[in-house]
Amino acid sequence: MRKLRQGDADAVFTDEALLHGFVEQQRSGKVPLEVVRDVSSGNINRYGIGLREGRPEDCAELREALGDYLAEEWAGDVRAQPPAPVAAYPGDRENRFRPDPQDLNTHSSRKE
Repeated sequence: MRKLRQGDADAVFTDEALLHGFVEQQRSGKVPLEVVRDVSSGNINRYGIGLREGRPEDCAELREALGDYLAEEWAGDVRAQPPAPVAAYPGDRENRFRPDPQDLNTHSSRKE
């Protein structure tokens, strides 16, 4: 981001929500920034959380907490986003960016 702000880089790539946050923070910077929508880098990139090996109960607790969050709080948090992402994605933002709850089980590294 520093190089982009200084004009020494042409672009950065990360999650769209993060990019909108960067743009909001840099509105008064030297270089005007914008988010280019619907850009893909190919494969889906998933986030991971590292846990100490041999702690399956921690993994199960985390899976449950994430599942509860997606079911109960995700939509409200998306609706409460700052104005830039809301304006950029009118309509069904909640489902456009919502992780698939099945991925919590499919991509878990649990060893049971």
